Amino acid sequence: MAPDVSLSAISYHAVTRYVQRVLGVIVPGDEAVMGAKALAADHCAAIDTTIDAVRAKILTPVVAAAIADGCTCIRTATYEIEVSQPEKVATTIHPRARQRAIKIMGKAEHRRSTLRHARRHGDAGAGDR
Repeated sequence: MAPDVSLSAISYHAVTRYVQRVLGVIVPGDEAVMGAKALAADHCAAIDTTIDAVRAKILTPVVAAAIADGCTCIRTATYEIEVSQPEKVATTIHPRARQRAIKIMGKAEHRRSTLRHARRHGDAGAGDR
């Protein structure tokens, strides 16, 4: 059964930050002067959509379930959502940092890397381990 979380669980500020940070569209304006709703509407108009359409894009079933369960930070494949609890309102969205690939080193390469780290950071004897 899907959790009962409405689109209003995604704040106007979160809509603005999603359009700015994830979609990369920045519209000049000041939230303190214009208000959060007007700024979000301007950003959505810049990408030819509505606030509710952006909210629906953010509020996937998994995100809705996490909000309903009381999570304060939700990580998706492309962005992170900060949720204010107990109000259960998504307040801020950040793009996910790129993850570095895991490198598997051979024994000789690991020893060189350890010695280089020791020289740079003053770990005397680090290569002797």
